[in-house]
Amino acid sequence: MIGLLGGTGPEGRGLALRFALAGEQVIIGSREQARAEEAANRVQTRGKITGVQGATNAHTAQEADTVILTVPYEAQAPLLAPLAGPLEGKTLISTVSPLAFEDGLPSLLAVPEGSASAQVQRILP
Repeated sequence: MIGLLGGTGPEGRGLALRFALAGEQVIIGSREQARAEEAANRVQTRGKITGVQGATNAHTAQEADTVILTVPYEAQAPLLAPLAGPLEGKTLISTVSPLAFEDGLPSLLAVPEGSASAQVQRILP
């Protein structure tokens, strides 16, 4: 089962749709159960498919075998730190880029660990 932490945005929903169309069972995670369920329903309706469920990020981390992180950089550390236990030994794929946008122009954010991926490794050894 594939879980998408913070998966209610366009990126998470798009990945959920593609994985579900490929026959995978998917859990879309969110801080809010209702928001996750709404996103799962949107994906199922759009793809005319089943096999997508919504859950809290904590439940998603617990149940999924493979987890994909689809949150903005600023949300990465606060989301992952309390999920270290449920994510132990699992494959985590991160789509996180430390970017900020001002007037539509991107700029890199400073990451103390050097990269968003290095930060994930520090939080989830």
